[in-house]
Amino acid sequence: RVLASPNSLVLSESEALKFFGATAGIVGRELKVITGGVPKILQITGVVEDKPYNSSLNYEMVTRYENAPDYQEGKDNWNNFNHALFLQLKEGQNPQEVEQQLAAITEKYFSNDIERIEQEGASAPDGGPVLRLKLQPLHELHFDRDVSGDGMSRAFPIGLLIGAFFILGIACINFVNLTMGSSMTRAREVGVRKVLGATRRQLAGQFWGEALLVTGLALVLGLAVSQFLLPDFNRLFRTEIELNHPHLFLSIGLILIGIGLLGGGYPALVLSRFQAAAVLKGNMQGPRPGRLRNLLVLAQFAISVLLISCTIIIGQQLQYLRHKPLGFNKEEVVSIPLPPGLDAPQVLERLRNEMAPNPRVKSISAGYNNFGLGMDGSTYTSIISFTQDDREYYTHWQVADYGFTEALEIPLVEGRGFSKDYSTDTVQAILINETFARQLGEGPYAGRVLEMEPRREVVGVMKDFHFQSLEKPIEPLSVALARPGGDFPMNYIFVRISPDEAPATMQALEASWKAIAPKAPFIASFLNENTNRLYKVEEIMGQLFITAAALAIILSCMGLFGIAVLAIGQRTKEIGIRKVLGASVAGLVALLSRDFLKIVALAILVAAPLAWLAMQAWLKNYAYRIDIQWWVFLLAGALAVLIAFVTLSLQSVRAARANPVEALRSE
Repeated sequence: RVLASPNSLVLSESEALKFFGATAGIVGRELKVITGGVPKILQITGVVEDKPYNSSLNYEMVTRYENAPDYQEGKDNWNNFNHALFLQLKEGQNPQEVEQQLAAITEKYFSNDIERIEQEGASAPDGGPVLRLKLQPLHELHFDRDVSGDGMSRAFPIGLLIGAFFILGIACINFVNLTMGSSMTRAREVGVRKVLGATRRQLAGQFWGEALLVTGLALVLGLAVSQFLLPDFNRLFRTEIELNHPHLFLSIGLILIGIGLLGGGYPALVLSRFQAAAVLKGNMQGPRPGRLRNLLVLAQFAISVLLISCTIIIGQQLQYLRHKPLGFNKEEVVSIPLPPGLDAPQVLERLRNEMAPNPRVKSISAGYNNFGLGMDGSTYTSIISFTQDDREYYTHWQVADYGFTEALEIPLVEGRGFSKDYSTDTVQAILINETFARQLGEGPYAGRVLEMEPRREVVGVMKDFHFQSLEKPIEPLSVALARPGGDFPMNYIFVRISPDEAPATMQALEASWKAIAPKAPFIASFLNENTNRLYKVEEIMGQLFITAAALAIILSCMGLFGIAVLAIGQRTKEIGIRKVLGASVAGLVALLSRDFLKIVALAILVAAPLAWLAMQAWLKNYAYRIDIQWWVFLLAGALAVLIAFVTLSLQSVRAARANPVEALRSE
């Protein structure tokens, strides 16, 4: 038990190398760690492997919870929701039974909250308590963005899987369609082989073997390309996938067999039944695969239209997320994280003095929480609660320095901001947003006392602004001045700069930072970049769907072109007769393309409602979202029709312009 003692400390391999230059032989050594501004001597009791960078439980140091700065405050406070609790159940223990036991804790400590929330009209979808303690399996944590901050949305891997399935499906459809289209040209080969003694089983084995061989060669080529692209894929999607995983080879093997059997199924089952005499006499009538072929073409283009529509809608939502006004000015604001151990007020004051002569630095302030996802990877927020007039209030909590609202240009709708002219501001003053004010009832709000610990007086009301991702609605927010030695230190410095000569200003900031804190890294980022970084998953999803849509269109067109070649080849004499009778090239092109374009039009009618339903379900994840416009499906359909027509025209124009004498020479 490496954390048996309160002064235990476990390091990651990288931290052990940084401090001691080795990972072995350091157990028992001591390290001074500063938590909440208080230095503590901790003893190293273990070293763990570095976690993958996409892990939801990534850490460099682990110590006992007693060393947390808010331990004393939180150990008896049931309304402190700023920490995660992990339970390891005994083997064979039913999680549902544990949740039933947790219900008794909820009833004991949260009954007043439950009663108040229900009186306000809230209800749980399943009819149970509106406030409850539930168990979440550890493997689901990575997909819970409310808990893990920048965790991956579950929609992302599902979208990736669906995109891959669609692309593979289109490729399979092409394979099956072209196999069916060319199968009739091999009927005489089947007849000759039967005359020479080949059995139906042998012929079926030949066709299936050919299909498996083609699929196997494609698989080898695909694996080679995958190995080449895998590093870029892992970097883009923040994964550590390797191709030597046994489950991967099992899945690929099953896919290989499935596609091979499917692609070779038609010739193996149909052509092998032909009678040799009928085939060699030329009076064989085989089945016509036209309906199945048309159905497969329809499926191809329905998938293509679906992906194009989804790509457009995802792009629109991403643009909306990036450009929606947030209620504060995020442009030209630099965010600099303060490493633990630094005296935030002292660093802030020195930085102000250093940058005072620089006319391109407009204002400097600081806060407990960052805005968006900074370069340090942090995107947390804190929530506190208090009871007033027999009602429990919950509010996001931000501590800041003087000039916080001015630096971020957050408008005040009532009252004033923090001021050094009021000596009581450091311990009593608080700013709240409009959402919190509405929960407090009728105004005015300036001067109202809140029964927090310690008591706070509202000095101003901020206009609502988005301090979280647009996936969530604006929630109650309170801002107080940071106190020396308080539980909520200032972790980020915010510097508003002039847009003129921004690179030179950043260099000046970095130089001042190195003079003030030479051992602390300068990890600066702009707030507009931070807020955009919140939607990295959506950006990658957009890139994924663009790629999938492009591949779908290319593969569909390749398949359509191949089918058109075979179909037009079977109508060579008809085309020749029509030309002799005076048909124009344009008329023949329209004739040859009409049936396929009808299929594409039907595919649009099938794909549009499916795309609408899928995107409506995805957009429900966002509190602020776009409305799906009808022209998106019209545009996607028009693109599909245009691309299909161009593809068909390449072959139909050539056939229409051919000399009819060549087609009718033997007639």
